[in-house]
Amino acid sequence: MPNIYDEQSFGAAGSQTLTSAQGSTTIDACAIQCIGDTVFATLTDGLEASGGAASTSLTYTDGIVLFGKFSTVSVTSGAARCYLSSPLS
Repeated sequence: MPNIYDEQSFGAAGSQTLTSAQGSTTIDACAIQCIGDTVFATLTDGLEASGGAASTSLTYTDGIVLFGKFSTVSVTSGAARCYLSSPLS
């Protein structure tokens, strides 16, 4: 029986690359990899006790991977590859 966490970590559900051109995107992602130095306008993580806004005042350097349960992502600069928890419809 496959382990869902292994499948997610290897991107079995697919990924979606976001740039500043997309605006705010509703997504079901388990990890986000920064492509180039990346600044987020919106980064909502459902695991946060407060309901979740991760820091948007930071510049995340190229290659950084953020883990969580992300529901809304918007990129100000750079790009982000979002690894999906479930396939896109």
